Amino acid sequence: VQMMYRPEFDQWMAEKAVAAGAKLKLSTLASNVIRKGNNIYGVVDHKGNEYQAPVVIAADGAHSLIAQKAGLRKKWEKDQVTVLATVDFKADPERIAEYCGDTNVHIFMGPERGGYVCIFRSGFHVGSRPAKTLQSEVNAGRNVSTRSVMDNIQLDFVQRLIKATRAKPREFQLHFLPWLKTFNERIYTGGLMLTGDAAGVPEPFMAEGVWQAMYSSRLAAKVALRAHKDRNFSKIYLKQYMEELKASPVGIDFIAGSVLRDFFSEWTSQTFYDFFDNLADAMFYGMLTM
Repeated sequence: VQMMYRPEFDQWMAEKAVAAGAKLKLSTLASNVIRKGNNIYGVVDHKGNEYQAPVVIAADGAHSLIAQKAGLRKKWEKDQVTVLATVDFKADPERIAEYCGDTNVHIFMGPERGGYVCIFRSGFHVGSRPAKTLQSEVNAGRNVSTRSVMDNIQLDFVQRLIKATRAKPREFQLHFLPWLKTFNERIYTGGLMLTGDAAGVPEPFMAEGVWQAMYSSRLAAKVALRAHKDRNFSKIYLKQYMEELKASPVGIDFIAGSVLRDFFSEWTSQTFYDFFDNLADAMFYGMLTM
């Protein structure tokens, strides 16, 4: 794989969109929707400005105000979201190249232990243990994800990586991610399609959501083009977006992820480790390798 630092990647994508004719508005919150009959026909920003269009594609993240204002859902329940923590480090590119070589990702697992390190050209970030639901955090009475990522930074191989590359922390991230067990079909209505985290498409096993967001957004754009061509922006017409997404690699990955999530939640439990020690690790790594 080839890794990119998100702020750099997002800036590059934004410049591509502007070059293609998009209008980029920063520091602007879409806080409500405009309705015409049974259809959504645009959005209203936090200053009351209206933006009208026969199709709205909402990629406004896990908390998606547009999904709520359109009546597609309320906020996610505590057992439908996970909390992920990362600490990002800036490092010397020459030392990254010399010390890490072609290594891009470390994944490590163990009883009450786990996480990952993603390595970029000019830095790396350390992630928290496998995803737990917000409900798990509430039940534990503490922020498990933050504690996990701080513990991971103290691991010997991470400390060696920090020292060898002269790394300095540059960003701490703690964010919600939808973590559903069943595919969410309430991702469209007349004049509106939800994509990415707003649609709840991150897969249920590793809680991966970046490529799912890009894939679903591209698919929504293609359906929007067809809707313009056919001059049909109804809920019935836009249902094809949900059906195509469900049948796509995103949907297939989602179904497989939910099965793996249930399977490994049993096979990587503390009880299993107490009996079989490293067998769960071997199974997990074997699955990733395949």
